[in-house]
Amino acid sequence: MIICLSHQQFDVSGTNYYVASDGDDSKDCRYNKCKTLQAATIKVDVHYAAEFKVIIRDQTTISSTFELSQTFPSPRTFSNNPDFMRFSDIYISQYGQFIVTGNALFEVIKFTKLDQAQQQNGGAINAQLTQLLSNLQINTCLFFGCKALSNGGTLNLFINYPKEITLGNILFNQSESQNEGGAFWCSINNGAKLTIQGGLDFQDCKTLSDSGYGGALYASINGENSQLIFQYFVTFLRCSGQTGGGMFLRTLSGGNFTITRQWTFTNCSSSTSGGCIYLETNNGTVNFNPTEHIVMENCTCDGSGAIVILKEVEEEF
Repeated sequence: MIICLSHQQFDVSGTNYYVASDGDDSKDCRYNKCKTLQAATIKVDVHYAAEFKVIIRDQTTISSTFELSQTFPSPRTFSNNPDFMRFSDIYISQYGQFIVTGNALFEVIKFTKLDQAQQQNGGAINAQLTQLLSNLQINTCLFFGCKALSNGGTLNLFINYPKEITLGNILFNQSESQNEGGAFWCSINNGAKLTIQGGLDFQDCKTLSDSGYGGALYASINGENSQLIFQYFVTFLRCSGQTGGGMFLRTLSGGNFTITRQWTFTNCSSSTSGGCIYLETNNGTVNFNPTEHIVMENCTCDGSGAIVILKEVEEEF
């Protein structure tokens, strides 16, 4: 069914909601453009619609927490304008944040933080996936200037059930947190699997505190069959933290970490240990070849080493 409004045609088959800079939040977003993600139609229907997709025609804003808790088979989806081959913008105000406990998908979106950090974890997205039907997909997205008061300046991801989550083709730029994971914090547990299917780029990301771990990326893989797999290239540019200027990695109790393509660290730094990577293992498995998969250029550490490996049980390299 096609409905024509103000000389614009939208497909309103019951699943699409529209926002744009010239929209009006008092309208029904299924048939007219709303302005922000706080529009009543969107905030109500996200909890009840069997299928739910927000199409951002050009740009929109989020000024408060937006909970995505439903576990319908069809994810709560936020996508760019399909009429143009370009990113659509979500501007995140001071208290804005997506909280994901259900099933959500973000694709071809540029997220920009406008104000100082007010969220403890996950400056843009805080995902706590503890149900079997919970899921998070982030495909081809850009994040600029996101900040958190504690962990995961941009993305905080906790997975606690045996299911595969996939992410890929993501840029993190100027992201920061106080404690762990300047851009991306993840904890993978109880047989969960996180697969990075496309490239990740970290630029100018950092942790700020004197006990900061993982200037760009903090990852903990805990439990038998829990896995973190990188299937594509990853770059770290000018990232910094106290321990692990680029990345802090911990594998525990049968957790598995695998790199299959090249990682590049350029001008990363640490004030204590691991200018590029700090790796800690305790009965976990790490699969990568440091001489083939890790490229380092102009990385520095005031303490010990570009790559620091703390092993309590023999691992595979």
